Amino acid sequence: MFNLNNTVNRGKKINLYINYYFLNIKANIYKEVMVLYWNKNEVSILNFNSFINTEIKFSNAMTLFTFKEYFISLLYFSIKSNLILLSTYDKYQEIDEKKNYTLFAIPMNTTKSNILGLKESTILIDKCDSVLGYDWIHNLIYISISKTIVVFNINRTDIQYNITTIGEQANLISFVVNPVDNKIFRSETRWKQTIIKANQDGSNPLVIYEEKSGYDINSLTIDYYTQQLLWGRYGDIISSDFFGEKIKVLISIGYPIFSFNLFERNIYYIHDKQLMRFTIDKEKSENKKSLVKLSTGDLTPIAFKIIDSIQQPINTTNRCLKSDCTHLCIPLSISQYRCVCPQNQNNCIEKVSFNSLHIMMSLCLYIYIFQ
Repeated sequence: MFNLNNTVNRGKKINLYINYYFLNIKANIYKEVMVLYWNKNEVSILNFNSFINTEIKFSNAMTLFTFKEYFISLLYFSIKSNLILLSTYDKYQEIDEKKNYTLFAIPMNTTKSNILGLKESTILIDKCDSVLGYDWIHNLIYISISKTIVVFNINRTDIQYNITTIGEQANLISFVVNPVDNKIFRSETRWKQTIIKANQDGSNPLVIYEEKSGYDINSLTIDYYTQQLLWGRYGDIISSDFFGEKIKVLISIGYPIFSFNLFERNIYYIHDKQLMRFTIDKEKSENKKSLVKLSTGDLTPIAFKIIDSIQQPINTTNRCLKSDCTHLCIPLSISQYRCVCPQNQNNCIEKVSFNSLHIMMSLCLYIYIFQ
C-alpha cells in the first residue's frame, strides 16, 4: 500500500485517475542518478555528482557507443525499457543539404535485459525528416516524414500511423510526448508561433498558447514533478500548466537556450562550453552560476540527459499491454486506448476500447481514499 501523502506532494492536487502514477519508486536500472551526454559522434554515461563537480574528469565516464559514419543530433532514453534512441545524420552530408535522419537503438545498460533484446546497436528507421519524441511507457516513437507526423511502436516499425499533417505554410519547431497524461505538444511557426496540444493519436488538437514576440518556441519539456510544460523562447525559459495557463518566465538571460534539463527544482543547460544551473524556486540572479567548464577538446558535450525516475515515473503502467489491437495501440486516457490502422492496410480493425484493469485500479484508489 502506498503513502497517499507522497501522491499529494508530487502532484500538488489529488487526481484519482493519474496522480498515483507520480510516486517516486527508485527502481532505476542504475543505483544512482546518472547523466547521458554526447558530443558529435560519441555517447557516454557518468555519475551525476561527477558531472556537476567543478573538478569533472571525463576520463571517469564510460563510453557507450561511438559512431564512425554518423553525427548525433538528439537522444532519447527509457529507464523502463533500458534503451537509448539516437537520432543521427550522415557526417558526410553537405552543410546546406537537407538532412535525412537515421534512428538507432542501443542498450543503456548491457548487463540488464531490454525490450528489444539488443546486445548492440540496431537501426530502427533508416531515413526520416526528423525524430520528434519517444513515449517511454508505451514504446511509441514519433517521427516526421514529408511534413506528416507519424507514430509507430518500437517493436513494429513497419506499422506506421499518420497523426497529422503540418500545413504548407507552417514549420514544426518542437515536439514532446507526455505519456503519463497521454498528450502530445508541438510548437509551430506560421504567421505566428503557437503551442498545440492533442491526444496521442492526434485527435482533439487545441492551440493552448500563442507567442507574440516573434521568437520561435523551442525545447518543449515536461516537468512531471510539478505537472508543467516548459519551453525556450530565445533567452527565456517559460513554464505553464498543461492548458497553457499560469504562464511564468523562469529564466531570462539574453542568449538562446536550445536544450535544458530539470532535476530537483534546478534547470541545467550548456552555454559557451560551460554547464550552468538555475534554481527555479528562487528568482534572484545569483542563483544562475557556472558549475563547471566543459571544454575538453573533442570530448566536449553538446547536450545531456539526466537519468532519474522522477524524470520518468517508471511505475506507470502500459495502457496498451493487454490490448486486443490487430496492428497498433495508442493510449487515450488512463482507462482507454485506440486501435488504429495504417493506410491501405487490410484485415485491420480500428476501434476505441476500455482497459478494465485501470478502471478497477481507479475504483480501488477511490475506495481507499474515501473509506
